[in-house]
Amino acid sequence: MLEWEQTKANALQTALTSKDELFHYFLYDWYLQKNLGNEMLSIRSPSLENYLLHVHPDLNLLWQYYVRHNKYVQASTILIKLAEQSENLRLHERVEKLARAKSCLVESTGYGQDSTMIQNIQEKLDVAQVQLKIYNELARINIPEADAARRELDQHLCNISDLFNKYAKKFRLWECQLNILHCSGHNDPTLVRKLWDKIISEELKKDNKVTPLREKMKSLGKEFFPSQLVFPISYLIDTLERYSFENQGLADWQITWVFTAFREIGIPYPNLFEAYHQIMLESNNPYWQKPDAKLHLCFVLSFLLAEWIDFVQSPQATVFDKRQFESKDIRGVINQYAVELDSSFSKNKERKEECSKRFKQLSDLMKKK
Repeated sequence: MLEWEQTKANALQTALTSKDELFHYFLYDWYLQKNLGNEMLSIRSPSLENYLLHVHPDLNLLWQYYVRHNKYVQASTILIKLAEQSENLRLHERVEKLARAKSCLVESTGYGQDSTMIQNIQEKLDVAQVQLKIYNELARINIPEADAARRELDQHLCNISDLFNKYAKKFRLWECQLNILHCSGHNDPTLVRKLWDKIISEELKKDNKVTPLREKMKSLGKEFFPSQLVFPISYLIDTLERYSFENQGLADWQITWVFTAFREIGIPYPNLFEAYHQIMLESNNPYWQKPDAKLHLCFVLSFLLAEWIDFVQSPQATVFDKRQFESKDIRGVINQYAVELDSSFSKNKERKEECSKRFKQLSDLMKKK
């Protein structure tokens, strides 16, 4: 059997030395007739590229040929063309083609010279992935219009404007609208806040429990942070802490759930502190001027500061982490919060005393530093 394989390989090599291009084309026809296209792609001959381009046009084979022969830029170009122009692909296949197109450039030894092309492909891929998300979300909507929309989305790649207006906005897909704003870099704070209000409200409809909302915030936060365009930390903390205050005492509504969820997203302590500090002392929001609401914020801040102090004293903290902490004058801040707490007229004296005690412990801890 090995002898036969060697004989066949020698015969092929001899045939490929022929300068008769027409003979080469007949040979490639034979490979395809025998369903040996994969083997054919291993042939190193300029005539094969011309054959796949003009004689027997086959973009699927052509991009694979380019990859086999390390022509990554050409392979990427063909894959993009397939994704955008082929009439026989499903949406998920178009997304896969774009992802492979990007991978081809990254695999190239000279891909650094094609950084603009990589960026262009990434932008196309981002939009296509949003389209796929809309397509999947529409499967949850059991109406004929949603089914028709999915069929449209499955036929071709859309531009970002059509995805927003014809699908995400029309079918009230709040998260997909955020995805589109994130993808396009469009700055519309009012719209972003409205979308977050819708998302939070829908999650709270699930038995008014915090767990679904917490998991949703973590999921979207990991997707969007650090983009302030679609993940406005201060606004979200303000909104979520209101719900936390209004539902305090209910099962699983722990007082620290908001900032711990944001920490799990990966948001640094200084960012969280700045957001809470602004709400506490700088926003002058009437909602947080109510004594019990202010007491709630003080309690949350006492836990947040305690965690932050523990962190900067741990081996995991870097020099940069410690400098950030020191730049905030936390000792003075704790005194400010204590004064704010003392001046409030909360009827919950026991809770107020407990919070005052926590600030005193934090102040003593800072003096030892």
